[in-house]
Amino acid sequence: MASDSVKENIKPTIPLKLLVDDKKTRVLAAEASSDFVDLLSFLTLPLGTVVRVTDSQLGSIGCMNNLYQSIQQLSTDIFSTEASKSILLNPRNPHADVFKNRKLNIDDSSNGKYYLCPKCAKRSHYPNARCCRGLANIEKFKEFRHADGFVKSGMMFVITDDLRVLPASPSSLLQLLRGLGFVDVSRIEYISIMLV
Repeated sequence: MASDSVKENIKPTIPLKLLVDDKKTRVLAAEASSDFVDLLSFLTLPLGTVVRVTDSQLGSIGCMNNLYQSIQQLSTDIFSTEASKSILLNPRNPHADVFKNRKLNIDDSSNGKYYLCPKCAKRSHYPNARCCRGLANIEKFKEFRHADGFVKSGMMFVITDDLRVLPASPSSLLQLLRGLGFVDVSRIEYISIMLV
């Protein structure tokens, strides 16, 4: 059991190698593994989840936070069902269950719970959602299945400072450096870091 508690204390890390212009002290690009590129799974998040997650962690996204907070403050009585408010504030990513076991998971919308209607057995991610014959209110849990990432494991990528993702190869790196106007590669320094 001690090994379980040790595993809980270990945070996932993703190694990055930064290409830095040592004269201008600017990051030109990063070299990263498929684990980093799989962070692009945030593109599958519904907008409501993005606003909720960024509000609590990073700050605001323009007026989207105002919109989200105004929906939070509305009385449940004005919605057509109890589940309607929850659907707006906590939209579900249809891929959340599949990617629950990724190295870094920023989508907290899936806990494996779903609800069944006792009359017609339709599923809902939200309690008391109305269906054709009643309310989905029988709580069930499903197990998460392991899924591969979006890109093949073991692949390496170059991420540019303007967030373009390229396969890591000498030709793509050379093309990137040429595009940035570099002729003197001795100015480029590699710095290895770990994202936690």
